[in-house]
Amino acid sequence: QPDMVGYLMNNKYQQADAKLTDSQGNTVLHTLVVVADNSTENTEFITDIYDLILKNNAQLHPKLKLE
Repeated sequence: QPDMVGYLMNNKYQQADAKLTDSQGNTVLHTLVVVADNSTENTEFITDIYDLILKNNAQLHPKLKLE
């Protein structure tokens, strides 16, 4: 799944926008926090994806702060 995040955020035709929100005002980062649970495996996965999105966003949009 990290490959898919990278692909979507770096797509040359239309990049995924991490600041977009759903109908309830949640960004993809909010959604990751919502699906997190107390299992070690899930927490590590969510943390890795969260960090990957922040890093990709920082490279693509250095002036935009998501946190």
